[in-house]
Amino acid sequence: MPLDPVSGVFYDVQGQGQPLLIGLPLMASFTELFGSEMQPVLDGYLNRLTDRYRVLRVDYPSIGGSRDIAPEDLTADRVCADLL
Repeated sequence: MPLDPVSGVFYDVQGQGQPLLIGLPLMASFTELFGSEMQPVLDGYLNRLTDRYRVLRVDYPSIGGSRDIAPEDLTADRVCADLL
């Protein structure tokens, strides 16, 4: 899965149609963080969404596959700027 070169946000894109942004708990590193036994849960959501939407799943900064940032820089403004 790709890593945005500017923000360092790890993401996954699946499906076609109108864009739909998803974060916690169905983020890009969902299976890695919650275990492969949870894959059917993720598949259940994606199977119902990807036929109608271009689903963009993102990891928040410093979580999952996203690059770490200093705790003092992890503000709401920074997260919004990185994700949007």
